Amino acid sequence: MCEAHFAHCVLGLLGPRPSESAVSDTRTTIVLNPLRSEDEAFRFLLYTFVAIAVIVGLVFALRALI
Repeated sequence: MCEAHFAHCVLGLLGPRPSESAVSDTRTTIVLNPLRSEDEAFRFLLYTFVAIAVIVGLVFALRALI
């Protein structure tokens, strides 16, 4: 994976810049489908790693308190 692609994926985590029409439309929902594109698969992978890290951190913190 090249640095340009990685930077594009990381910046993509912030989401696309909303256009004026998208801002006025409140019915827009964001659905993460990792099978749709490589960018969404990478974003899903990052979200999964973060979720696992949070769970592991909570388990270690609770074990230290008990």
